[in-house]
Amino acid sequence: MRISHDRTGAGLGVTRQEQDCRALCDRLGSEVAGVYADNDVSAYSGRPRPQWRRLNADITDGRVDAIVCRHVDRLTPRVSWKM
Repeated sequence: MRISHDRTGAGLGVTRQEQDCRALCDRLGSEVAGVYADNDVSAYSGRPRPQWRRLNADITDGRVDAIVCRHVDRLTPRVSWKM
């Protein structure tokens, strides 16, 4: 999960995203093995995204075999498909 601007610091945006993702996993019968949430961090800002780095490390290390996100722009600001 990621939200660019959380003016109140309450984390409600990432909480809603997590609820939606967990509901989807429940419907699919998938286990949630981890949650990666960067709150109040724009993907374009260049600021560090600790959970993004952790996710990438877990993928590289083989601990993650699937990713669920509410919308692809919550995962990464740009999507390029290469075929």
